[in-house]
Order: sequence, then structure tokens, then C-alpha cells
Amino acid sequence: MVTSHVRKIVVRVSCAFAILLFIAYVTTPSVLAASSFTDISTTDTATASKVWSQVASSSDGTHLAAVVDGGDIWTSTNNGTTWTDISTTDTATAGQEWKRIASSSDGTHLVAVNDLGIGDIWTSTNSGTSWTNDSLLSGNSGTTNQGWISVASSSDGTHLTALAYGGDIWTSTNSGTSWTNDSLLSGNSGTTGQGWISVASSSDGTHLAAAVEGGDIWTSTNSGTSWTDISTTDTATAGQGWISVASSSDGTHLAAAVEGGDIWTSTNSGTSWTDISTTDTATAGQGWDSITSSSTGQDLAAVAYSGDIWTSTNSGTSWTDISTTDTATAGQNWISITSASDGTHLAALVYGGDIWITNPATGGDDENSTSSPTNNLGSSATPQAPNTGYGTPNNSNVIVFGMNAIAIASICGGLFMLYRQKTIK
Repeated sequence: MVTSHVRKIVVRVSCAFAILLFIAYVTTPSVLAASSFTDISTTDTATASKVWSQVASSSDGTHLAAVVDGGDIWTSTNNGTTWTDISTTDTATAGQEWKRIASSSDGTHLVAVNDLGIGDIWTSTNSGTSWTNDSLLSGNSGTTNQGWISVASSSDGTHLTALAYGGDIWTSTNSGTSWTNDSLLSGNSGTTGQGWISVASSSDGTHLAAAVEGGDIWTSTNSGTSWTDISTTDTATAGQGWISVASSSDGTHLAAAVEGGDIWTSTNSGTSWTDISTTDTATAGQGWDSITSSSTGQDLAAVAYSGDIWTSTNSGTSWTDISTTDTATAGQNWISITSASDGTHLAALVYGGDIWITNPATGGDDENSTSSPTNNLGSSATPQAPNTGYGTPNNSNVIVFGMNAIAIASICGGLFMLYRQKTIK
């Protein structure tokens, strides 16, 4: 009887311990799989030492597109492991003063803008294989020779927004076939002639947030038909040296960075803002150049010029300087960073330097790439479902969750059967 009682206690304790492990697993906060970056340009050498401007990602991180200031458009279809210089075949895109690029969630629809004398808007509907200069299309003459500085896309690539530095806000509702100067619409006169620097869009293109360099933050809740200068009420955000803004899929969570300043976040679509750097003081006064967000707004990443890569897993409340452990990324002239919807796949660009990524594809060959395939660079990337607007779950986490549940049930069941068998004997 004593032995049976002891066995019963062992079974109960073992099951309780297993359950506690399970609870600890499912309640562990999301962690960016960005503990280390790979300099892809050391193997795909054609991408090295480029004057990169910006990089954009599909929802699952498989499709990437990047532009070079005074150069070409490059694309990748294998998480950034290898790249193709699209401009070698679509020669009209070669040697352009590319400034920004944005992608639909599936990576099929792309939009890019250039500057300096040309200043046109270009779009692609085949993942960047070929491009159309939308500014040359009938009715779009107003979009040519603009000082385009930023562009954003809805998840389906239908709703596009473009900003002209020292100019206006333009939007398209048909993937760039035609454009509307929203600054000329009734009530939007305050948006004209601004030093626009960055714009972000919700998944459906309804919620927009735009920042003015040395100015204010503006938001729209109707795809750009009307705009509100948030900084007239949240005065702490006025006159800041804004450089980059990012949005969650539903447009609720926003994050913005000040060049040589702080990181700010909003949890109410930009109505009010919190200067995170007043509490997380290590992030203050950094040479921020770019900030990006996962679809939920929980996972954020930002880069500083002549500085480091930083990540947050709690919507920006606190930050980790990744470069303190991944020292190869420290002190780089970071210019742009982008995130997949789940926050685990990141790609970052160094101005005048290389392309860095997390979770490169293992082996395999990019059939569209002119570069040699890169093997054994890290964990194989698990594609996620396209961003549908409100935070796509990580399928691998779901699988692990289920496997853990099965394992725990099996352990408890086995211990119980052992106990029963010994008791019967």
C-alpha cells in the first residue's frame, strides 16, 4: 500500500510538472527570430557595396525587393538568400534614382518611386520581373517629375500611397493605373508642400500614417480622402525630425522613429503617442533611419545609421540592441529594414554596403537568380500564410504547440497506466 501510494504521488507530481512546462511554453512572449543576421552579400557578391535605399517584404518573407539609389531594382524569391538584378532585363529601370519600394502581401504587386529630374511612379504585377512607368499613363502627368520620397501599399496591392518631398500626398485605388492628388481635395490644403518623409498603410489601405521631416504626424482613416494633423493635439509630436513610420495590419499600432532622436509608438491609430525612449533611454538619440512592424504590431525592428539593429517583442515598450551580441552588425550604415508579417524574417540594408537577413533559406536554388545558390546558411524558413489584416499565426508554432500537448498527454497517460498496472499486480 505504501508503494502504491508513492507511485500515485509520483504520477501526480510528474503530470503537474509536465502541465507547468506546457503552460510556461504557451505563455512565453513572442520572440523575434533575429538573434543573428547573415550577410548575404558575402556569398551573393553582386549585391555587395550598393547604395541601397529601401527593401520591402512579402507577408511570409519569401519575396523581397530592394532598390538602389542611382542604380537598379533587385528581387529575391527565397527569403533573400540569392538576388536577381531585374534591371539587367528590364533596362528602363536601370540607373534610376530609386528612393522607396513597397510590396503587396504575396509579393506579386510592387510599387517603387524615383527622384531627381525623373521622379516617376513605377509598378509591377509579376513580382518585379517587369515594370510599368505609371506616370506616363494617360491622366497621370501630374505624377511625373515629383520628388517622391516614400510609398506604401495595401496587402492586395490595390491601394497605394505616395509622398512627394516638399509636395503633396497622392493615392491610387487601382494598383497605380490612375492617381489622385489628395492634397488638392477639400479640407486637405494643410498637406500640400510638406517635407513628407515616410508613409505607412494598414492591410486594407484604409488607415494611413504619414510623417513630415522636422514637422508633424498626419493620419487618415478613409484611404487618404481626408487627413488629420495629429500633432496639433498631441503637441509633443510636433516639429520632430521624423524619418520612418510603420503600421500593424489593422492600423491600430503605429511606430515611428526620429532621426537622431527617439522611438515613438501609438496604440490608437495615431491619435496619441508615447515617447518610448523616455523610459527605454538606451534608444534615445540614436541615428534612426528605418523602423518596421509585424502584422500584429507586437514585434518591431529598427536600424540606426552608423549604429545597430534593435528589436522589440512587446510593441515597442522595451528594446534589445541585437548588435551587442551579433557584433558583425554593429556600427553599420543601416538605411532600411523590413519584416515579414510574423516578425521572424527580417531583411536589412547597409547604405553603400550589403544585404543582411535572418532565417535564410537552406540550400535550394532560385530559378530566377543570376547568382549562385547559397547553401547551409541557417534554419529553413517556414512560409507563413499571406497577411489578411489581423495578425497571421505562425504555423510552425501551432504545430509545436500541438506536438507538446500530445507529448504531455502521452507522458501523463503512460505514467497513469504504469501506476494502474503496478496497483493491479
